[in-house]
Amino acid sequence: MRVASELIESSRLDADFYLMLILSAVVVTLGLIVGSTAVVIGGMLITPLLTPILTLALGLVIADKTVIWHSVKIILRSLGIILGVAVILG
Repeated sequence: MRVASELIESSRLDADFYLMLILSAVVVTLGLIVGSTAVVIGGMLITPLLTPILTLALGLVIADKTVIWHSVKIILRSLGIILGVAVILG
C-alpha cells in the first residue's frame, strides 16, 4: 500500500504542475496551428496528466471514492486550463 499512498500524494496541484500544464498546452496548440505532428506529440509528452490518470485508475481499483473524486477534480481542472490556453492562443 506504500506505492499507492505515494501515488496519491504525488498527484497534487502545485506551481510546477500548472507551469508544465500551461507550457504543454502552448506547445500542442502551436503545433496544431503550424500543422506539425512531431510538435503535437512532443507537447503531449511533457504534459503532467499521467499521474492524475494513474491515481484515478488506482482509485477505481481500490474503490476509494475520495481518491476517485480528487483525481477527477484534477483532471477536469486541467482540461479547463488547457482549453482556456488553447482558446487564447487560437
